[in-house]
Amino acid sequence: MAGICAGSLNSPISIVRPRLVSAAPGSADPVREYTTVLSPRAQVKTKGGSSEWSRVEINGRRVTHVFTIRFTRVPFDVRDMLQDPEGNLFAILQIEDVDEQHRWFRVYAAKLGDATAPAVQ
Repeated sequence: MAGICAGSLNSPISIVRPRLVSAAPGSADPVREYTTVLSPRAQVKTKGGSSEWSRVEINGRRVTHVFTIRFTRVPFDVRDMLQDPEGNLFAILQIEDVDEQHRWFRVYAAKLGDATAPAVQ
C-alpha cells in the first residue's frame, strides 16, 4: 500500500473482546468486561466532517475512523472492539486485508463512547 510506513503507526490501540458478566450485588444491571486480544500500533484517520459524497457506511452504520495496522494472524473480527488509550471504544464494522498482500489491515470503525458506559441501556 503506497504511503504507509512503520513510522506512521504512531497511535497505540487495543483490540478488545467484550463479554457480559453477572451484575454487582444489589444491582440488576449486567456489567461489560473487556479482554485484550491484541495491542498493535495504528495509523488513525477520522472520517468526520467529510462531504456527503465521501461518507462511508457499512451495514447502515457510518464509519467515523479508519485504523491501519500491520497484518496479524491473531484472530479478531467484527464482534470485537477497538479501544484507544483514553478508553474510547469503537465498533469494528469491517476488516480489509489491503491488496490481499498480508501486509496491512484496514479496520473501518464507528465510535461508540467510552468503556464506562452501561452494558444495557
